[in-house]
Amino acid sequence: MGSGLHYIDLAGGLPLASLEVDRLVAGRAGDRIFYTHATTNTSCCYLLSRPLVARFMAEIALAPSLRLVNIDWMINAILMRLRAAAIACDALHFDPPIFGHGSLTGDYASQIQAAL
Repeated sequence: MGSGLHYIDLAGGLPLASLEVDRLVAGRAGDRIFYTHATTNTSCCYLLSRPLVARFMAEIALAPSLRLVNIDWMINAILMRLRAAAIACDALHFDPPIFGHGSLTGDYASQIQAAL
């Protein structure tokens, strides 16, 4: 992870197989999955490096309408904008996730249940 831009998904979400992102897997190490470029699952729990937060803020300043989009889609839209601009962003996910996603464990009701 050398770009300084890091996205780390801590709670997963939908089953990884349903996201159809296998072609983006750069490597695996135990419960860690590294992707060739940043990809999200849901916005339940994640860490962003400080430089990535700065990039997010800059992208929102350039496209203020991103603020009006659901957080999952906003994050994906920003990451896709970075990729289109050839700005590298590392992504790390865990399988199984570090934290349980409350919408999937049944602890909380959410729109995600309709997608299952």
